[in-house]
Amino acid sequence: MASAEQTGLIRPLGRTLLRQACSHGGTWHAAGHELLISVNLSPLQLAEPDLLLAIQEILDHTRLPACALQLELTESAAVHSPPGLLDELSGRGIQLALDDFGTGYANLDALARLPVTSVKLARELVTGLDDPDNIAAAAIAYRTIQLCHDLNRTVIAEGIETERQYAALRARGCDYGQGFLFAKAVPASDITQLLAKGQSDSGQ
Repeated sequence: MASAEQTGLIRPLGRTLLRQACSHGGTWHAAGHELLISVNLSPLQLAEPDLLLAIQEILDHTRLPACALQLELTESAAVHSPPGLLDELSGRGIQLALDDFGTGYANLDALARLPVTSVKLARELVTGLDDPDNIAAAAIAYRTIQLCHDLNRTVIAEGIETERQYAALRARGCDYGQGFLFAKAVPASDITQLLAKGQSDSGQ
């Protein structure tokens, strides 16, 4: 079966998902919850000539601040993006993140040159931290985090599933993490309820 990327359906599908994510984000921001809304963009979406206009229209319509939107790009998509596109997105205040870093296409020069604010440490680099005797995995994770920090990039570890992985990443200075250890994916309505409960519990 062909994928949405192969058939080109990722273009309308991706735009619909971006609109829905920004709509939820705009609602949460209006309620006082300043969340960062992260949305993946595919290489085909990056090649769309009206991408900048479409994103701006979505932000205007949903009233989500540009700085509250983070677009996640694979390394290869970022490197091969149309000239000036990423700089234009960054210049508008939109945050950019390199997804699955450490397993893809970008070299160190590209990491330094691309206008990204965050780097998402690939699951493959996190899994090896479960083994306390895996010195190589620990060294790679530490050096990658250190390099990103030297370049003023925030590091987000993907696929954290165990307490050992979490502890190892914290000890090595990782900024943020995501994975089943913290929570599984839930519908937007569940997030709205959790945010409302948090306000209620804090007495706001």
